[in-house]
Amino acid sequence: MSGEFDEEVDWTKYDPPEALSKLPGLTSETVLAVVQSALENVRTQIQAEKVRAAERQHAIQEEAEAEAEAAAAAIAEAEEVDRKGKGKEVDRFDSAISISEPIEDPAAPRNSRDFTLRQVLPAPKRSRFGGITRILRHVRGNSESKSESSASSSRPSHSPAFIPLHTRVTNGTHTPPISTPFTHFVYKQTKSSPSPSSQKPKEEVECVSCLDDIPAKSAIKTVCHHYCADCFLRLIQTAVDNEAQWPPKCCLNAIPLRTIKKHAPRTLLATYHLKDEEFKTPVERRLYCSQPDCGLWIRQDRVDLAGRTATCASGHVVCTMCRGPSHPADEACPQDRDTLLADRLAEEEGWRRCNRCHVLVEHKEACQHMTCRCGAEFCYVCGLAWRSCACTLEQLNEIKERAARRRAERTAEKEVEARELAAALRLVEEFEREEARKDELRREEARRKREERRRREAEERARREEERRVELDKKYEDLRGSLKRIEGEQRMVLEYSHDRAVEAVVAKVKKEREDLVAKQQTQGTDLRGEKDAKLKELEMMLYAEYRTRVAWERRLECEFATTQSLFWADVIGGQSKLQAAMKTYMRKNDERMDAWMKWRDGEMEKARYLAEDEVAIREELMEEAKRRLEERLEQEQVEVGRRLRAEGRWFELVVEERRRLLAEVEMVERENGGEDEEGSGDGESEMEWETDDEVDYVSAIEVLL
Repeated sequence: MSGEFDEEVDWTKYDPPEALSKLPGLTSETVLAVVQSALENVRTQIQAEKVRAAERQHAIQEEAEAEAEAAAAAIAEAEEVDRKGKGKEVDRFDSAISISEPIEDPAAPRNSRDFTLRQVLPAPKRSRFGGITRILRHVRGNSESKSESSASSSRPSHSPAFIPLHTRVTNGTHTPPISTPFTHFVYKQTKSSPSPSSQKPKEEVECVSCLDDIPAKSAIKTVCHHYCADCFLRLIQTAVDNEAQWPPKCCLNAIPLRTIKKHAPRTLLATYHLKDEEFKTPVERRLYCSQPDCGLWIRQDRVDLAGRTATCASGHVVCTMCRGPSHPADEACPQDRDTLLADRLAEEEGWRRCNRCHVLVEHKEACQHMTCRCGAEFCYVCGLAWRSCACTLEQLNEIKERAARRRAERTAEKEVEARELAAALRLVEEFEREEARKDELRREEARRKREERRRREAEERARREEERRVELDKKYEDLRGSLKRIEGEQRMVLEYSHDRAVEAVVAKVKKEREDLVAKQQTQGTDLRGEKDAKLKELEMMLYAEYRTRVAWERRLECEFATTQSLFWADVIGGQSKLQAAMKTYMRKNDERMDAWMKWRDGEMEKARYLAEDEVAIREELMEEAKRRLEERLEQEQVEVGRRLRAEGRWFELVVEERRRLLAEVEMVERENGGEDEEGSGDGESEMEWETDDEVDYVSAIEVLL
């Protein structure tokens, strides 16, 4: 085809060959899936590579832009430093200012870099007169802060036209200023120029709750949004009333306490602090008044831990155990389990409570007269105040004897229970030892059976694995054979299509060349015929004109001879004069004829030259058409060669991907195919044995107890 086929071809720009979609007689689903997946994988890899290349190009472009921005920033910073250094030479300007140059035309062409720097930085020469520069910038609506800071981007923009002002100060004397309307306006602005900040419109913000526009100064700024006063107080009040919305938040961000203190009234702030303390207390530790019409939260400093009571702000007393109203002094809370147990023990031991502080008091010796540490005196027999009853010492002894008998009975019961428990524990220990011995025997037998079963299962697994390996070897050998057969058939189809493509290109080239040669030969013959016809026609036309001119000259000579003969007929010597006149007339006619024949020859030569030139031009055009045809045909041949090479590359990559996928499928099946077959019998039998033993053990314990 062409030597240019040796160049590198970007095969990703071409579609895969149609031969890859030809699957004659393919029945294996595995091979079909591998074939389809291989082509799709190659396409996916191409797309991913294109995306990565685009990302790399984008990263390079961003890096170049960042470097350009950094360089521009460095240049601007250097010029700013230079401008500030020059601006410190003169602190103020002289009062005499003269305008020596006209205002610069805003439409005048400038250098692009100079225009950018003038917008960013003032000119160094004009920075000497800081005051007048600021005034002029204020007049133009282009303040210095606007060119140096981006914070004033909300200000209205003005025309960027420059109004240069050049001043002139003479040595030793001041030139009086020129009185013009502009200078009057400048001096007026120096005396009474309103501050730019006073002309700024009032800034408004939107309340995020009611969506009304409010002045920014009266708006309440939270962490992320603005509120009007009413919506802010409503937000705080809602959070105070509903614990689910505590603490007050804006977009899930808690509102700072300093903001609430700054804008909330005293009553709401007091309620906020109280609710803050209440909601910080865990729910299980909170106490509320049990009165239905009260329900106030009781602070920790109003709780009596010793008396197990709490008092709300309204004076209602609450039991801290049951959270209900407080109980009488001689009654214990039904939910006070410790007190109930203590009362039961006191009843069994014969103890008494002090009739004043209700502390349990145990009698050791002496009479029934008891004195509590709180100073109260009471009778140990009946519990009444001392000297208000008729109890005797015998009654006291009887109480102590009953308590001793109950104590002895409890001790005896505990000893009997301990002996029974010890006997049961001994039986359990003996049973456990016997069961342990039986379990050991069963475990040994089970271990022997497991080892035997594992040996048989291992042999069975090895046999199945060998069968499976042989089966997989045969299976994948057949699959590789099928894949190889498909590859061979597709390669034959590809080569056949390539041969047909080459033959078609060669035939097309040959046909177009022959057609062009035949066409150009016909055109050349026609062109030469046209040239000869045109020259013949011109020659015939000139020959006819020649004959006409000859006949015309002869007629004129005859008429001239007749006229001269009549004129010289009666004159002596007229015949000689007639002949001389005729010779002169004929000589003039011959000169005219010679001139015409010279013109005729020139016209014929010119016509021949033009005809030859036209033929040469047409032949050059035909040669150019032939050259363009050769170039186009050569380019088509090169493109066909590239496409064939790209299709070959596609075919090789897809074939390689198919082999890789088939090898991967084989590896996965060899590694994971037999896992489901591996034993679960050992675990099941062992679990069944352990479960049966556990049931027997529990049943034996229940029988013994």
